[in-house]
Amino acid sequence: MKALKLIQKLCYLASMILIINLIPINTKAEVIKSDNIDIIILFKDDCIDENVKSFIINSGGNIVQDLSEIGGLEVKCKTDLIPNIQTYSTIQSIAPNHDIDVFTEKTVKLSQQGNSDGESDADIYNMYQWDIKEVTDNGKSFQLESGNHDIVVGIIDSGVDVNHPDLVSNLLGGENLVPADFKGDNTETGDPNDIIDRLGHGTIVAGNIAANGRTKGVAPDIGFKSYRIFNKDGKTNASIASSAIIKAVDDGASVINLSFGGYDLKGKCYWTDSKTGVKYKMGDDMAEYSLYKRAIKYAIKKGVTVVTAAGNEV
Repeated sequence: MKALKLIQKLCYLASMILIINLIPINTKAEVIKSDNIDIIILFKDDCIDENVKSFIINSGGNIVQDLSEIGGLEVKCKTDLIPNIQTYSTIQSIAPNHDIDVFTEKTVKLSQQGNSDGESDADIYNMYQWDIKEVTDNGKSFQLESGNHDIVVGIIDSGVDVNHPDLVSNLLGGENLVPADFKGDNTETGDPNDIIDRLGHGTIVAGNIAANGRTKGVAPDIGFKSYRIFNKDGKTNASIASSAIIKAVDDGASVINLSFGGYDLKGKCYWTDSKTGVKYKMGDDMAEYSLYKRAIKYAIKKGVTVVTAAGNEV
């Protein structure tokens, strides 16, 4: 138990190192440019109303994701269905499913090596990882606890470099949650085994937590699983992120790390149909934001520690 608490603290401290972009979004008068809109429907009491699902399907809509664990649906439908959906008393709120972004990372070559062969254990840690050295007190924390594979960190991010020599010994699998053709990208096939990092961000986060080689993470012997939620352009949304949290919990993660952008919600939410000019009032309770919070609460209720990064842009 002491080891778990220490690892949780170390993971928390490591996440504070990351530079995270928080994206303010004013949802007032959001314009929808296509016939079908992507919305989140949140139900009262965390319980999905099957009558609502049936109505949407029978009206030509599509259920994209059924998040029954937290009482939410992702739906694509025509805008004129919104008033009819809102008539159901079981619905708490409806909101657009906005993009969530993550930073792309720039890869640079090291200007020098610590040793002549350039392959010595921890040479980059000793020379360059000032941030991790601060967190680990120059590696002294490794002597107290360096982690083990009985404790698994679920890293929800852009995937991981599965062949990285500093990570392979601690990588215990994971899953891709990005759906096929997400954002029109036909390279996204929906393959659940495709956790390959297209951006670099997820690999950096994994390294901060669990690297064990020329670089060191805060817990160099801990196990981790990678859950990919970002496409090559660094885009995801609340329903994908929430489904990844649920998946990591159900896979037995002890800690979940969320090191990516978010959003501030300001004002009332409206949708305007660009073809008809009709404005739809969505309400004050933002369903996508609440869905995300419900997923985190789901993890906490299951005894999982959820670590998020504190952004430096507001």
